Amino acid sequence: MPEPKLFVAPADVLIIPAGELEPETLEQAQIQPGDYAVTRPGSRKASTIIDSDLAALLKEFRTPQTVVAAVIAYSRACGADAEATLEAAYPMLKRLIGSGFLVEAGAGTAAPISATLRPGDRIGAFEVSECLQSVDDSEVYRARDGEGRAVAIKIARAA
Repeated sequence: MPEPKLFVAPADVLIIPAGELEPETLEQAQIQPGDYAVTRPGSRKASTIIDSDLAALLKEFRTPQTVVAAVIAYSRACGADAEATLEAAYPMLKRLIGSGFLVEAGAGTAAPISATLRPGDRIGAFEVSECLQSVDDSEVYRARDGEGRAVAIKIARAA
């Protein structure tokens, strides 16, 4: 039988009380008191609104765990029935996995989304000046060629 998968919320996944969002964002979304926004800077995936119970469950994944272990730990902490919790949370957990807010522990997607090159690094004949954008599937840099002319370099990430 295969080993159960361990999942983790990458360190750069933010779980923010929805009340702290910008007023125009609050107007656009159907947010209830106590809801949370889950977002990952640098991701192309849209933020997701979840309730306070699911936010507490998601926080169980700050360390790698199986879904079952996280649900049991959460259920014990709040005195809930683990089976009912799993049944209620499963569709949203599946959605969070699909959106990259929960990933397999040890996968490349578990690392924070950040630039891989620094000013002064070289790519062939080009010297990197600065990172203009770093998202989950690509990076864009300002660089200079051997004659000092400014160029843009776009790199696709392996994923």
